[in-house]
Amino acid sequence: VKEDWSGVVDTDKHAEEQFNAARISVIGAMITHDPETIKEAELAVDEVMNRFLDKDNGGYYSIADRDWNITVKEKSLYKTDSIFGILMHLYEVNMKDSYLLKAIDFLDVSLEKAWDNKHGGFFSLYTEGWKPATDIKDLATQVNMLQHMNGSWKDGMDSPFGARSAYHKKRA
Repeated sequence: VKEDWSGVVDTDKHAEEQFNAARISVIGAMITHDPETIKEAELAVDEVMNRFLDKDNGGYYSIADRDWNITVKEKSLYKTDSIFGILMHLYEVNMKDSYLLKAIDFLDVSLEKAWDNKHGGFFSLYTEGWKPATDIKDLATQVNMLQHMNGSWKDGMDSPFGARSAYHKKRA
């Protein structure tokens, strides 16, 4: 919004903002445990994931226009890694394995395609095909991804996906 509130400056939809909006629905479900609120949270999470999902290469794009056409095909784990926590919290509320599996899938794609096998860590930005788009590895991305890998183990070890969660803990 412009400084004087007279108009919108950026009509694009940014993944991190859209994921955070879905997180609000999930927090509401966590607080109330109301079945309708849980269903609304599921719909909000599913919608934002489907809008930004790269169906060909995995992961999530960063920016779409007002009509949901992807305009920036670069990927940033920092801008999209919050989907892991959102999915894990939704799983804790609805106990649907499909949401736990989506969270684990996100980490698998991140480790398989974004991990720097030569020097370790995650780069700050990637191309659509997961080639590093920068030489920078920011601390926030490293910390968030390590936290998520440990979270996968904590919440997933007793699930049907326990072996995959154990792999995430080992990598962390």
